[in-house]
Amino acid sequence: MIMVSKKGVNSKILTGLCLCLLLTLLSGTALVTAASFPVVLNPGFEAPGAGPPVFPNNWVFTTTLDPPDDFLWLYPTGFPHTGAESAGIMVNSPNGAEPGDHAEWSQLAVIPVYPSTTYNLSAWVFMTTPPNLFVDIGVIWEDSGGTPLGTAFTAPVNVPQAAWFELYHIATSPAGTAQVTIVLRATLIGGDAITWGDIFFDDVAFYPLGDSSLGGNTPGDHGNYFDPDADPYNEMLQVNVTATNEGLTQINFTLAAYGTADDSTDIAEVDLIYDQNANGLYDSGTESILDSGVYASDNGTLQLDSGHTVPQGQSHAFLIVYQLTFTATAGETFQFNVTQIRALGQTSGLTLNLPGPPYTSAVKTMVGSVVASVGDNSPGNHDWAPNGITPNVLLQLDLFAIGEDFTVEGITLSFTRGDTAHVIAVLIILDVDGNGEYDATDELVGTGLGQATQTITLDPTVLVSQGETEHFLIALTMATTAVEGATYSVDVTDVDVVGAIDSSTQVVSLPIRSSTKTIIAPPPLPFDPLLLILGIVILILVILVIVLLIRRRRSG
Repeated sequence: MIMVSKKGVNSKILTGLCLCLLLTLLSGTALVTAASFPVVLNPGFEAPGAGPPVFPNNWVFTTTLDPPDDFLWLYPTGFPHTGAESAGIMVNSPNGAEPGDHAEWSQLAVIPVYPSTTYNLSAWVFMTTPPNLFVDIGVIWEDSGGTPLGTAFTAPVNVPQAAWFELYHIATSPAGTAQVTIVLRATLIGGDAITWGDIFFDDVAFYPLGDSSLGGNTPGDHGNYFDPDADPYNEMLQVNVTATNEGLTQINFTLAAYGTADDSTDIAEVDLIYDQNANGLYDSGTESILDSGVYASDNGTLQLDSGHTVPQGQSHAFLIVYQLTFTATAGETFQFNVTQIRALGQTSGLTLNLPGPPYTSAVKTMVGSVVASVGDNSPGNHDWAPNGITPNVLLQLDLFAIGEDFTVEGITLSFTRGDTAHVIAVLIILDVDGNGEYDATDELVGTGLGQATQTITLDPTVLVSQGETEHFLIALTMATTAVEGATYSVDVTDVDVVGAIDSSTQVVSLPIRSSTKTIIAPPPLPFDPLLLILGIVILILVILVIVLLIRRRRSG
């Protein structure tokens, strides 16, 4: 049964309600619905209200007053496109129509939207009216105070239809837009003919053609605790891009940097990565860098172009990663905002601003640290015949300072092979020329005994300047009683360092293992081999002289 009202309300009432629909499905590369859409409340007119002026719930009916009773609202209708209900307008103009007279259903609540963003509006319509009336749907773009900034309506339809049909419109919100009002409208074209008939609206939708949201695994704030040789990638932000109504391609991100560090000199590279498993980490073995760039100035802007395509109905996660130089000082920070995300719609051919930004990245704080590594001139595994005097180098240890100057005060060693009873001394040597050998240019800075584990205090201490590397040699002096075939190696398990700025003691990439030396016998001769040869020659000559003398005596 169709119920017909007398006059509806005289004007539409706007409220200050802010609405946000949160739809969350499985993350990763599976089908994911956009995280936040502008929403139409009661889009199928299924939830009835308590009566005028909000009837059905969250929709308001408005009509012109001259002539009276041109339009009447219909609800409930019992005539749905889907579900159980629709909202209707009865055209009732027995005295003729005046051009421009109209009636409309519109959303009572405020729908927040983004400026310069492309949206899709659609509704299903059924009309039985004569041709001197047209139907359209549209939006009124408004600023945050509700002042209209413009409108966008579909082309009018004035031919009666024998079935439900869909009206839809794609429009871009003007700059300054903060909210929108959705309008479902019937308008008299004019003339003296008697006009009557019914119009029904159902299943209203309003959403961006694409959407974006902050990734569920976006990194938190973090410091510079990383090994630049093994993992130089600092994950800063994860953003999801959803292809809502069509596939999206040529997706690009605009970044605006800030923080106390100098973005132009302290960042080696900014990378955009398709986070295929959406875990918030750059997996270099399976994920590729889509684009890279640098900031031309401190606190500058940067655009990263992905060249990536998100198929319709899917959501893909993107990572933005910083690779740093080591010129920033401990305590300095890095951060940025994604101010804009743009994409090309594969169906519409429109260049779209995706809603969602700005997104704020994690804060990266430069924290002083020392990176330990095996030096380039560190010896390999080798045999050695100890002579109880000459040190044998097992390891060249490199210490690299990040973020601040560091003073090295001690090094902790642990024997992983060998009976330390035959170790006379453990030596720590500052390898001044970096050649991996203990020579006259080097400086002995620490001495320990043959103990399984020990911390050797350096005297003098050694300064490692920010951004610089110092080379140390770990060497052993062995007794000649060392067992043949025995092997010796040590681990550097800790380094005592003090930062000049924050007194930090962060040392990464430990433990460091030395080469292995194997004892051989006999021990080396205590004199030069040339002298040995000369002695043998002289001995042979002496023997020959003696033999000759003996023969002469016998012959005489």
